[in-house]
Amino acid sequence: MPRRNRPRREDPEPVRRAYSTVAIAAPPGWQALRHLGGEPGRTYTCPMCRLVFPATIDHVVAWPADTQGERRRHWHRACWERAQREGIERYRWE
Repeated sequence: MPRRNRPRREDPEPVRRAYSTVAIAAPPGWQALRHLGGEPGRTYTCPMCRLVFPATIDHVVAWPADTQGERRRHWHRACWERAQREGIERYRWE
C-alpha cells in the first residue's frame, strides 16, 4: 500500500461572504437600501426586468414606506434608477 507523505486535508468550509446594507435615496413614499453581498445560492427576480440574479451581486432592496418592509423587492441597481426616472408608483404591489 502506498504511503502518504502529505497530511490529509479536510474539506474546507464554504466561504461565507459578509454583506452590508447602506441607506440610499428613494422617492417619497419609498425606502431603499443598497445591499452588498448576500447568501450564496439564493436568487431574486427583479420586478422591472423580470430577470433572475444571484443574491451575491450588488443590488437594491426597496419597499413602499407604508408597508414597514413587508413587501420588499430586490432590484438591479440600474433597474431601480430607471424606475425612479420613469415613475416608481407603477411598481406598487398589493
